[in-house]
Amino acid sequence: MTDVFSHPWLGGLFHVQSVAAIWSPDRQRAHMLAFEAALTRAFAEVGKIPNDVADKIAGDIQNYTPDLQSLRDGTGRDGVVVPDLVRQLKSLAGGHADAVHTGATSQDVIDTALVLT
Repeated sequence: MTDVFSHPWLGGLFHVQSVAAIWSPDRQRAHMLAFEAALTRAFAEVGKIPNDVADKIAGDIQNYTPDLQSLRDGTGRDGVVVPDLVRQLKSLAGGHADAVHTGATSQDVIDTALVLT
């Protein structure tokens, strides 16, 4: 079985350092976290949560380093990384877990991360 990284011609794309950086797990994760932080800030803009709470949670989200093994296990279980990522992020929000990801879908996160890439 050939994956995209060892594919006879497509694999060459990932040997270009600038392209590999664009598709890196760190970059993808940063884009997903940016989406979640922006969504939390939007809740404050429409009056769902106080601004100071949104700023705290959004800052925590953007600075969070997810448990990668948990993300891997979650992806194996759920088929996508987002449910486990959201579970981890909601734990950051404590009593304001509803300020994380509410109203969004996994596809929203994945699509936005792709567009940001």
